Amino acid sequence: MVQQDFVLRQVQQLAQALAQALFHKRADQSEQAQGALAAGLESALGLELEVLCRLPREEVLALCLPDGARSDERAVAVADLLRETDSAAGQRRALWLYEAVLASGGAVPFDVHERIEVLQARLP
Repeated sequence: MVQQDFVLRQVQQLAQALAQALFHKRADQSEQAQGALAAGLESALGLELEVLCRLPREEVLALCLPDGARSDERAVAVADLLRETDSAAGQRRALWLYEAVLASGGAVPFDVHERIEVLQARLP
């Protein structure tokens, strides 16, 4: 129960950060948008965006999906934030997370296939 509450709080923090970032993006305030994304990820995961973007695939998945299916929502929320970063490394990690949750049969957004295709097209 305590673990579920913790994950729920993390997902809520990530959703708030995403909302702030999207607001700034729509207002053509890219620097503030990136700051909101970085702050949200650091608050929820305890890691700076730059550090997260340097982690290898296995470590990103272990960090965001430590409890398997119970962490799917957290992994998708992290992927949503990483997808909005200006960093190709961040977007690549978003792709890894979406693919991992999809492969595990976890709960994914209805447009996850489209999100994956867009990320794959953006990345070299």
